[in-house]
Amino acid sequence: VIGETGSIFESTSGLDTLVAYGGCPTINDFDIISPAGTATLAASYHGGGVTKGAVVTDTTTNPQGVLVKFALSGFSYMYIRDAGPEPMPATVTHLHRILMWLGDFTPVAVGEATDVYVNRLDQNTPNPFNPETTIRYSIAASGRVTLRVYNVAGQLVKVLFDEEQSPASTRAVTWDGRNQAGHAVSSGVYFYKIMAPGFTQTKKMIILK
Repeated sequence: VIGETGSIFESTSGLDTLVAYGGCPTINDFDIISPAGTATLAASYHGGGVTKGAVVTDTTTNPQGVLVKFALSGFSYMYIRDAGPEPMPATVTHLHRILMWLGDFTPVAVGEATDVYVNRLDQNTPNPFNPETTIRYSIAASGRVTLRVYNVAGQLVKVLFDEEQSPASTRAVTWDGRNQAGHAVSSGVYFYKIMAPGFTQTKKMIILK
C-alpha cells in the first residue's frame, strides 16, 4: 500500500508505504475502494502489475453545519506490516497520519516534539459553587468560539465570550453567577455550552447558595 501524492500519507520524506498481509485467503481478501462524490484516493494497493484503491478520505459538513472528516481503509490494521526496516512501525506511522488529519493538527514526523491541540471542555471547578466558578477548555482550530450559560428552560443567561480565537492547550474563564444584565442568578442547575470550529459540547453546573 502506497500513499498518493498530495494525500495525508505524503510528507517531506516521501510517500508512506506499508504491507497489508496476513491470515487465511478469505481474511486476506481486502476490499478495493473507489472514491465517490467529494472523496479522494489517499492510498493504493500496488502489486502484480495492478494499482487499486486502498484508502479514501473526505471532508464535508453535516446538516448541523459541523465539519466532518473520515478515512476509510479497505484493509484491517491488524494486517499492516512494515515494508522494510523503519524507525517507527508502519502501523504507528499510518494511524498517526490519519489521527493528525482528523484532528486538523499540523502534520509532523512521528517522534518529533510538537504542540498538539485538542477540542476539550472541562467540568467547571468548583461545582457546586458560590459565588463564582472557573471553566477551562481548549480548541484545536482557529475560528469563532463562544461560551454561553443557559438555565434549565434553555434560556440564555450569560454570554461569557464570543470571539475569534487561535488554538491553545488550555484557556480559562470565570463566571461570577450573574446574568447578562449583571444580576445574581438564583440557586439551581445551569448549563454551559461551547461552540468552536468542528466542536460543540455542553456540561452541567450547579449554583448552591
